[in-house]
Amino acid sequence: NDRLLLLIWFDAGSDFNSRTDSLGQQSGTFDIAQVQIEAGSVATPFERRPIGAELALCQRYYQTGGGYLFASPNVGWVHLCAQMRAQPTVTTPFIQSGTGAQWSASGSNNLLGQIGFNSQFSYATYTASAEL
Repeated sequence: NDRLLLLIWFDAGSDFNSRTDSLGQQSGTFDIAQVQIEAGSVATPFERRPIGAELALCQRYYQTGGGYLFASPNVGWVHLCAQMRAQPTVTTPFIQSGTGAQWSASGSNNLLGQIGFNSQFSYATYTASAEL
């Protein structure tokens, strides 16, 4: 039963004066950077992570990629960019040609950081999702 709502007003007509402290019509370029949103009344120090570390954290939940195969049938492995947080659900959104792709994650909670395929196709893409 909790929620956190953030509203950033860049422009507001007179109908919204009570919500925006009479912001009015604005023009120009607005840049928003380095925002940290927290629940509660105490602010914590701003966290600065390198972009590579942030990307790796995101890739624990979702990754996408593809590969070419030249002979059929094929069995092989695609190594993921980062270890997934749990056993991912793997789908194949695009298959260029062939009989389809059967992608499956390997290892306990995908600890090996790879997914396997057993199929006949010339090119296929995959998504690996380990959402909560």
